[in-house]
Amino acid sequence: MVDIVLDHATVVEHDKSQLHPLHHPKQHINPLVVDRAEGVWLHTTDNRTVLDGMAGLWNVNIGYGNQELPDVAAAQMRKVAFTSNFVGMTTPPAAELAHRMAGMAHPTLNTTFFASGGSESNDSAFKTARYYWYRLGKKDKFKIISRQAAYHGITVAATAATGIPRYHTMFGPLAPGFSHIPAPNPYRYAGDMHPGETVGQAAARAL
Repeated sequence: MVDIVLDHATVVEHDKSQLHPLHHPKQHINPLVVDRAEGVWLHTTDNRTVLDGMAGLWNVNIGYGNQELPDVAAAQMRKVAFTSNFVGMTTPPAAELAHRMAGMAHPTLNTTFFASGGSESNDSAFKTARYYWYRLGKKDKFKIISRQAAYHGITVAATAATGIPRYHTMFGPLAPGFSHIPAPNPYRYAGDMHPGETVGQAAARAL
């Protein structure tokens, strides 16, 4: 393994070749360059220490610097770095993880579909729901309903499910079959309410 050692200014200059999501290139002046991390802390190349309050993209569940993960990952990659799970192919770790997860969930939730990230997971869920009703002969049950202000990912389908208008403006037309209803936030409900109606009742009516 070769460590890439670059000073902060060089990294900033080289990073101009990278396109960052949710970020305009004109604003890319002094990026946060993370060199290492431990626990909940990110350490940058310009000697700053930053609290990672978002846990990466909500996926660093056990914090940074846990030594068990890289050791296990390296050992597995030396044996089998990648194989497809299409057409029934599997590996012992994948089969064991699916089996363990089945034992932790409700008895009727006993099968796992592995995906590479949140957007792909949501797309797969949309397709699974539609396929379920298709197989039951109810082809008209295809709508995906999500909440306004909700974020669901960056793929075409996940963007359509996302209830944030600024995510839609530049990428239309959106995939059909997606609708948005107000989120049931008592302190800032965005839908209409009838006299004497609770937020929950109004949200249910919108649904």
